[in-house]
Amino acid sequence: MGDELGELPRRLRMMSDTLSALNSFKSGKIQKDKPIKYIPRSTSLYFLKTATEASFSSFNKDQRYAIKSLFAQSSGLDDYIANMKETNVSKETAQECIDNCKRYLYTGCCMLNTMRIVVSSPLATSIADDEATINSVLSELNIDLNFEDLIITSTSNL
Repeated sequence: MGDELGELPRRLRMMSDTLSALNSFKSGKIQKDKPIKYIPRSTSLYFLKTATEASFSSFNKDQRYAIKSLFAQSSGLDDYIANMKETNVSKETAQECIDNCKRYLYTGCCMLNTMRIVVSSPLATSIADDEATINSVLSELNIDLNFEDLIITSTSNL
C-alpha cells in the first residue's frame, strides 16, 4: 500500500490540473500547460484482501472500518476511470468530464485518508466527516480547491 500512498497524491494533483483545464475549456479558453484529459492508473489493492483475511482481527476498529471502505472507494475510482476512458472531450461532454474529475478528486481524497488509517499514518484523520477530510487532504497537497468545489450541481448521467 506504500506505493499507492505515494502515487495517489500525484494523481490527485494531476486530476486537479485537469479539472482546471476542463473548466477553462468549457468557458472557451485553453490552458496550454494543463491537460484536458487525464486517465490515472488504477489504484491496485490486489494484495489487500488476502492480507486482511489473515490478520483482520489484529486491526483496531478504525482500521477494520477503513479496510471495508477502501474496497468501495477503489471500485468507485475504477468506475470513474473507465468512464473517463470512454468519454472524448468536447463542448458537448465537457460537463460530464468535469463531473468525473470532481468524483475522482472527492473519492480519491477520502481514499488517501482511508489508506493512511489502515497503515496507521500520522497524517490520517479520524474525522468521519467527508468535508473536513477532503479539505484537509486538498490543503495538504496544495490543491487550490475545497469540498464545495467538488460538489456536482449538474444532472449528468453518472
